[in-house]
Amino acid sequence: MGDQKKLSNIAKNDKNEDIRIAAVKKLKDQKLLTDVAKNDKDEDVREAAVKKLENPETLAWVAKNDKHFQVRTAIVEKLDPKKSKDILADIAKNDESSYVREKAVKKLKDQEVFAEIAKNDKDEDVREAAIKKLNPEKWQVLLEDIAKNDKDENVREAAVWEISDKVVLEEIIKRDKSTSVCRAAAYSLNDIKKIADLAKNHDNYDVRKELESIKIITISGVLFNKEGEPVNGKVIFLIPITKDGSIVISSSYSGGKRNITNPKGETSGEWETRKGAFTIKVDLKTFLKYDKFSIGYEDQDSISTLSLLGGVSIELKFEGQRMQHINLGKIILN
Repeated sequence: MGDQKKLSNIAKNDKNEDIRIAAVKKLKDQKLLTDVAKNDKDEDVREAAVKKLENPETLAWVAKNDKHFQVRTAIVEKLDPKKSKDILADIAKNDESSYVREKAVKKLKDQEVFAEIAKNDKDEDVREAAIKKLNPEKWQVLLEDIAKNDKDENVREAAVWEISDKVVLEEIIKRDKSTSVCRAAAYSLNDIKKIADLAKNHDNYDVRKELESIKIITISGVLFNKEGEPVNGKVIFLIPITKDGSIVISSSYSGGKRNITNPKGETSGEWETRKGAFTIKVDLKTFLKYDKFSIGYEDQDSISTLSLLGGVSIELKFEGQRMQHINLGKIILN
């Protein structure tokens, strides 16, 4: 008890804030800690005291009255979202700092509070954080309203990812001028024919180009040599096959990406490889241009085709109107 009394005196009266913090960390008396949390002139000392407080009502008082966001943030981090949901909700809706409000939103589990904040908070980051916590099945009408009317494109995009109504998504693509919003809506729409039509007819050039670049098909696999060992360092790419069966192509490197081009010099694909595993992504423009594809690799400035296990050549024909991921599995180099 004597040590606690000495610590109390140091915590309240020492001129050095680091020494006061050290004393606070050893204090056990909640009354003394409350006094420090409410009255110390240094925010770091008050924060240290807050971290040791146990009374939710005291924490709520400090949250409403402390002028420094650092102390209020420490309270948010300490509060139990089940036992102190009302305090957290009040902070999430009313704290003057958007940073503190966002922290409180991420800690909460109250759907009604998320809905109110997603619609009304003055800060776009806080609204976006609330949208990401909403149950999309329950809040489709609200999400649609936000996706159509919020002033911030990042907020609209966050809402679009949660919308399930295809008609609404198509409407958003038609009227929104943000490339990121339209891109998210297109992925959520997941209808190649409709996306292609929108890419052709949208009145905004940037949106048309963004829709053309959407990756419709993802192809993956793992390269092995004939001895069964993974093969690294090969450049793997999609070979578009024209209607006459021609696969005459060339490759180029620009803008940080290696591209495959057809004889007319138009970009028709891109690829990436890492440690034997490869991923090829086919954009909408390429998908619409060719009927069939093979897969090749570049070796000493020559282009060869890949084959599946057993020597079967790869020929891909994409069908249907939904985006696809095709896993080719194990592929043996010729």
